[in-house]
Amino acid sequence: MIQFDKRLPVYEQIIDYVKKQIVSGEWELGRELPSRREFASQLQVNPNTVQRAFREMEEMGLISTGNNVMSRVTDNPQLIGQLKQEMLQEAIQIFADSIYPLHVSNEEVMEQLEQAMKRREESSMLEVKHLYKRFGNKTMLNEFLSQQSVERLRY
Repeated sequence: MIQFDKRLPVYEQIIDYVKKQIVSGEWELGRELPSRREFASQLQVNPNTVQRAFREMEEMGLISTGNNVMSRVTDNPQLIGQLKQEMLQEAIQIFADSIYPLHVSNEEVMEQLEQAMKRREESSMLEVKHLYKRFGNKTMLNEFLSQQSVERLRY
């Protein structure tokens, strides 16, 4: 789901959203993307904005578009690995900058980070268990999750 921030260009936010979907594995390598017009309609933005985002993502190598065919997510795992590392480094730098004024030791930071990651993992496992219980089988769960991905595109 994209909740647009009025302070940032919308096309950049679309690019960030797509990057996160690809790096997280939400969107598989080689996945066919909606047409630019359809994507714009789902996001409720101007088609020219989506066109600009797609053009920039093509230049980055994140997506490819052939003549008269739908755009697809790259099938280059090295590119995605590199993007993942860049995103991780950026997140860590932001985190480090924000905690620097606290003057905490590296050991304390690592301990707190490990606890936070453990809580996040436990929370994710509870969500999955709840969904399995709700849907009863993997096929129904996958159908639900696919529909959720489509719904998230609309915002």
